[in-house]
Amino acid sequence: MQAGARVVITGPGGTITLDGSGVTLDAITIHLKGPIVQQGGGSGRALSITGNPFEGVENPPPFSERFRISHQRTGEPLSRVFYCVETVEGRRYTGHTDANGMTARIHTEQPGEVTLRWGRDAALYLRRQGIDE
Repeated sequence: MQAGARVVITGPGGTITLDGSGVTLDAITIHLKGPIVQQGGGSGRALSITGNPFEGVENPPPFSERFRISHQRTGEPLSRVFYCVETVEGRRYTGHTDANGMTARIHTEQPGEVTLRWGRDAALYLRRQGIDE
C-alpha cells in the first residue's frame, strides 16, 4: 500500500477501511476473537463508530429497527445501559445505549419479533447462557 492509498473491504455485514487516518470498522456487530492486548500511549479519545454499515453493500438486509430504553416512571432516556437483543433468526446483538437511550440498529432478513433485555436482566440472561458480556 502506498502513502495516500485507500483500501475498502466490503462484505454483507459491513466494511473495513484502511487509509491515512487508520483502520475503520463499520459493521452491524463487531466480534473480537482471541486475546485482546491494549497498549498505552494513545490520544485518550474514546472509540466512536458512526455511519451506515451497509453503505456500498449490494443487498443489505431489508428490515431494520432501533429501540429506545427509557425510565419507566419518568420516561427519560437511559444512556450507557447494557442491552441484549435476540432475533427470531437466532442473531444476538449486545451493546450499550447511546446518550439518547437508543440501541444500535438491528438488521434482519424478515420482519419478526425480537427479544430486548437490558441492564441486570440482560447480564444475568447471558450468564445463564454461558456467554460473557
